[in-house]
Amino acid sequence: QKTCKRQIDKMIQETSILNTNGIAVALAGMRERKEHAKTVQDLTCKTTYIAGKLDPVLDSRQVKIEAQNNKAQYIELENAGHMSHWESNEKATTTLLKTLQINTL
Repeated sequence: QKTCKRQIDKMIQETSILNTNGIAVALAGMRERKEHAKTVQDLTCKTTYIAGKLDPVLDSRQVKIEAQNNKAQYIELENAGHMSHWESNEKATTTLLKTLQINTL
């Protein structure tokens, strides 16, 4: 419980510095962004999908299928959701750094 409270308090602190205009612009950008499935399919470099198993926004099973269809590596973070960099910061960071090292060799 203490761990969750610290994480929640940290997230509240981080969001308190956001301004409403910035949030509105970010939401509009997400609403209006183009579909990039074709972009990923056309990549010639190594590609990795990292997904949170508990993600309520993107079904990790569908993300895994998309990764397989695009011949990409798939990594699933067990105890993370859509915001894995907050929910499972250490694991997400370690996974990302390890993936970047592997993919640049």
